[in-house]
Amino acid sequence: MSIMDEQSKHICTNTGNRTISFYSPNTAALETLLDSDASPDEVKAEIRKWIEADAANNPPIDADDHEGHKVTFMRQMSSSNPFFIYCGQCLEILVFIVPEAAV
Repeated sequence: MSIMDEQSKHICTNTGNRTISFYSPNTAALETLLDSDASPDEVKAEIRKWIEADAANNPPIDADDHEGHKVTFMRQMSSSNPFFIYCGQCLEILVFIVPEAAV
C-alpha cells in the first residue's frame, strides 16, 4: 500500500490541489483517550481536534510530491510513534499507522 493509494481512494469534498499531512499524536494522551469510557464518536471528535490543531501549524504536502511523502513517511516510521496520515484539505484520516517498534 502506498500513501497515494490511500489518497486516491479518498474522495475529498473540498476543491483544490490534493494534499496530505502526517500527524503523530502524544502517545500517552492517545492511550488515555482510547482507555477512557469515551464513545467511538467522542474519540473521533477528540482526534479531529488534534488534527485541526496540527493542520493549523503544519503545511500539508502536495499529493504529487512523492519524494516529500517518502521523506516524511520514513521520518515518522523511524520515530517509532504511531501516526495518522490525513487529507490536507478536509482533514479526514486516511490511515493510522503503528510502527512495529511501537508495539
